Amino acid sequence: MKPLNNRAINASRAAIKRAEWHSPLPLTPMMNIAPLGIILAQVLLLSLAAPRDGHPIGRLTVNTQLACTHVDPGYECFNGMCPESDRTCVRQDGVDTCCQSKFVVQREDPEPVVTDGPDQREDPAPKESTEAAKPTTTTAPTTKGGFCACEMDESGLAKEWAEELWMDIVIILDTSEAMGQSGVIETTSIIESFISRMNLDDFSTPKYSRISLITASQWPKIHFFFNMSSDTDLSYIKSEPFLEFNFAESFKAAQYLFNFYSPPELHRAQVPRVIYLITNTRPPAKVAAADQFKQDGGTIVVTDFVQEGAVRQPLLESLASPGFFFDDLTLDYNLNLKVFCEVNCFCPSSKKTGSKKPTMGCFQPMADPAPFDRAVQNCKNEQMGLATIRSKEEEEYLIRVKGLPHWFGLRHDSNGFNWTDEQDHTYSNWAVQEPELENNQNCAYALKGTSKKIEWFTGNCHLPFYYSCSSAPCSAERYCSEEELFRSRKMISRV
Repeated sequence: MKPLNNRAINASRAAIKRAEWHSPLPLTPMMNIAPLGIILAQVLLLSLAAPRDGHPIGRLTVNTQLACTHVDPGYECFNGMCPESDRTCVRQDGVDTCCQSKFVVQREDPEPVVTDGPDQREDPAPKESTEAAKPTTTTAPTTKGGFCACEMDESGLAKEWAEELWMDIVIILDTSEAMGQSGVIETTSIIESFISRMNLDDFSTPKYSRISLITASQWPKIHFFFNMSSDTDLSYIKSEPFLEFNFAESFKAAQYLFNFYSPPELHRAQVPRVIYLITNTRPPAKVAAADQFKQDGGTIVVTDFVQEGAVRQPLLESLASPGFFFDDLTLDYNLNLKVFCEVNCFCPSSKKTGSKKPTMGCFQPMADPAPFDRAVQNCKNEQMGLATIRSKEEEEYLIRVKGLPHWFGLRHDSNGFNWTDEQDHTYSNWAVQEPELENNQNCAYALKGTSKKIEWFTGNCHLPFYYSCSSAPCSAERYCSEEELFRSRKMISRV
């Protein structure tokens, strides 16, 4: 291949720098600079030297006409770049086409010189290790599972998060003859135990719960109208001499409580709503009130209370929200608290998704590509942060919901590499010979590398790439106000 014209390259780089970074146009919120930024980014990429080993974005050289000797249909350039690491963007018959490296040649060469891609190299020379150049991260003590771990202490008791749960719960307790007095005594004892750990009395903090109790056999009876206290005595509740348990009317009574005892002045619209059903009675094929409650975003937790001599009722699972059907919650009151903790973990605008918790956080993919600093600022405007990557699962999720290349919150400055959330994250996925810090390539992004897997690279922070914003989910540890939930309509959960 002919040597590059260094003078032309330098002149091109200087022109780009003057045009891009000294533009007289003010950057106002009303301007849509994404198309201009994409064009400038494309010109910048075209002006740089030939592709360096291992880098996924093929760079065209100045004064060099490339041709594609074999075109695969369906591969198109994106902003002058190819998403596949073994392809180069080539102008072919007036159309930008992604061509495999081994088919890219110079037109003026009498005998085309084939540029082998990484898969065609034979016995590559060993490369010097670049481990020393990679950012070092200190291992910080992290909670297993990310957010919403709902951990127990060494003795199996719920930790302090139990006192910080904030939700509205209606307990429906089957007191029919099938439960018997012994069953009623056991279940009410469990209820007394877990409510004793919850904050039901201190309303000076928004982290408080309200609990109602309905007992039911032939007909439901409401005992508390969201005014149970942590020391409520339920020893007065008795079993009733009726075989029937009225599912339909019990769920209607629960709906009544939610509809008429959640006054607007309490500002509880964003609080999780839970119906907790304890029974061992076979349910009807359909309970309309239960289905409607789930459609409205409520969560139904069901415990199949199986006593000695009784049989399980698997049809009860159809009443429960996905992942919230149990047969062991009455064995230990801490298990009930753990389930409530999981319900209390959610992204502001996401629908309830059963037992799937957003343990990786809440994400909002942004519509338009942006330079790194603009991406950081846009996320701040949403009261969020530029998404960081703490695990392989989180990495793959971000790419799946938005696309490549994708900025994430890691940047190099005079103090080395730092995460924009000011935390220490141990996960890394640098490509070979990365990070490369020459030519102001100080910001990290994800892209498919030569291994055809997602890898990390450093790029010029002024290039417009895709990005996502993130925040911690609402949980026992983090209270979300009604205003915050209203503002965050586009969030989705990562489970």
